[in-house]
Amino acid sequence: MCKFYVILLSALLLVGCVSQPLPDKNEANLIAANNYQGLTEYYKSQLKTSPDDKALMAKLTGAYFKANDLESARFYTQHLLTSGYDSADFLYLAGNVYMASEQYPESIDAFEQAHNKGYDESDLNVSLGIVYSNLSEFEKAQDQFNQARLKGHNDIAVKNNLAVIYIAKNQPEQAINILTPIYQAYPDNDRVRMNLAVALIKSEDYATAHQLLKNYYSDDELITLMRSIKAL
Repeated sequence: MCKFYVILLSALLLVGCVSQPLPDKNEANLIAANNYQGLTEYYKSQLKTSPDDKALMAKLTGAYFKANDLESARFYTQHLLTSGYDSADFLYLAGNVYMASEQYPESIDAFEQAHNKGYDESDLNVSLGIVYSNLSEFEKAQDQFNQARLKGHNDIAVKNNLAVIYIAKNQPEQAINILTPIYQAYPDNDRVRMNLAVALIKSEDYATAHQLLKNYYSDDELITLMRSIKAL
């Protein structure tokens, strides 16, 4: 049950973007096409002639991460950290790699190092908030999300994540109050719709939750989903 809860919580939260250095023209073409597998090959070919270029290796790490090759991203992350590479952008990336690997203490350490090196973007606060949420340290998580909000982070992402905290704290009515106006303004936002439905199920408003989800799930799927959420 605990493992399922962590997986569900992670799925409901919205993560910030991972920063990368500005690309050259060849990189830009691959990035524009979201061809992260192509990017990994591009960076590896460059590493053959510049094997000691740690900034290039950090780019390769980011490409592996975006290509969902978490094992490779971890391998290069650990190598770069061991070798002492400590650019702020890379440390933020390292935090996200560890977060995706559910290595939360290592993730917090990397994020804090990134902050100490001058990385002060709102997405760092969002990422830290997600880590603390997965550790059930909800007050710390809420503080990080509010810090992101004060820095001008996307309101939908911040409010969505705050609502997830209220769901996790078994305060679904608070989540409903946050998410309902967002859903009314953005009814096509899948994540907001799902989180609102989860809050409604937790508050035992099954009819409204069914209305939100009926076009996306079969009746059997909805029954299974509602049972799983009620059991959390």
